Formats: sequence, structure tokens, C-alpha cells
Amino acid sequence: MSAARLFLVGGALSYRALFAWLTPGLFAATMIITPVGQILFFALLGPALTARPATFFVLGGAVQACAMAGVHGMLQGVSGERQAGTLPVLVTSPASRTALWLGRTAPHVANGVLVSVVGLAFGAAVLGVRVPTAAWLPLAVALLTSVVSCTALGLLLGAVGLVHRDTPFVANLVYLALLLVTGATVPVEQLPAALRAGAPFVPLPGGIAAVRAAAAHGATAVWRAAVLHEAAVAAVCLVAGLTSLRALEHVARRTGGLELY
Repeated sequence: MSAARLFLVGGALSYRALFAWLTPGLFAATMIITPVGQILFFALLGPALTARPATFFVLGGAVQACAMAGVHGMLQGVSGERQAGTLPVLVTSPASRTALWLGRTAPHVANGVLVSVVGLAFGAAVLGVRVPTAAWLPLAVALLTSVVSCTALGLLLGAVGLVHRDTPFVANLVYLALLLVTGATVPVEQLPAALRAGAPFVPLPGGIAAVRAAAAHGATAVWRAAVLHEAAVAAVCLVAGLTSLRALEHVARRTGGLELY
């Protein structure tokens, strides 16, 4: 199988087989209703307690909401290989590991974009948030970069799912951490020193800053710097994720523990 076919077909089949939220009601509750409720909560509470407008919270919340797909979805997809008993097949397969694992990220990137776009549409329809037409393209670039970065983190965490059973706990912990340190609800510069120091090294702070910069001023130097920063974080998470999965595969081959737990 060619790398392109493995990426497209393998990713699609894995998503259909392992993604537990394909039931429409459950998908809507998890991927749409929960993030939208979170956006509404902060967009109504934030302006009442701070001087920041609802737009600040809607844009930040809509970007951070992609973590529901990027972290929860990706972690579930990778760890699902072990739970479904297909992990030994992957470990012994001669297929390209890069194409194989990247193919599994693509559906979750699409999910993340969907979640964030719905959040932005909700903010526009219900809360009156408006983004100038000229800002749509740079905003879309920043949003897509953020989703890829968050999904790359999910791939890295997927390696944890191969050796640790309680993946929902890990996913929830990381999701809440991203809500706290990314600047989605509280500006990064106002966070405690320890959290502020770690913010540049995790996905989404750069993407959220880029989305807000695009909505306010379009493709400025601030927007470019933020997008490049987010892209760099995405690349590091992606390489770390692929490397970790490959390293665990070598451990499994050496020890004969193909289930990796």
C-alpha cells in the first residue's frame, strides 16, 4: 500500500472502527454542546467580571475547544488500537509508521476545525461577535495551525495511552490545563509565574493570540509571529509523538509485550 493510500484509507478506516463518538447524539453532546456551553459561560461571565469584551472569550474559547477533538479524540483513537486488539498488527506491519500514524490524525484535525468553527458561528449568531471579512483568511490559517498543533499533542499523548489504561483521566487533565494556561480565558501575561513560564511550550497560546490578532488587525507582524510560534510547537509535538510511538514499538518487539502494558 502506498503512503498516500495508507494515510487516507487507513486513517478513515481506523476512525470509523475505533472512534467511540460516531453515534450522532453522543458526538453532538461531546464535540458541540460541551464546547459551546463552555464558550457561552465564559463569554457571559468574563465581561461582567473584567474589562474584556465577549469577543475576547469567544475567540479564545473557540480555538481552545478544538482540544476536545485533538486531545480527547486523538488519545482515544491511538489507545483504541490496544483496546481493540489491533496493536500487534500495527507493530508487526511493514507499513510506513509516519503515514500510518499521520493518517490517524487527519479525521481528528477535521473534527477540531468543525468544533472551532461551530464555536465561532455560535459566538457570531448569539453573542454578536463580528470578524471583518478581510480577516477571515488569516484567522482561518491561525485556526488550522492551532488545530494541527493540538492534534499533534494528542498524538504524543497517544503514546501514553499505549502504556496507561486510564486515558480519559489523562485527556481531561490536559484539556483543563490547556483551558488554564493558553490564554483562552485569562491573558497569558496575567497568569502566575510558573504557568506563564510554561505557556510558550504548549499548543494553543500562539494560535489563540494569532486568531485574536487576525480578528482585530488582519495579517500583521504580530499575527505572523504568533502563527510561526504555534507551527513550531506543532512540529515539536508531532516529531515527539512519532518518536515516542516508534520507541514503544521497539520496546514491544524486544520484550514481546505487544500490548504495551
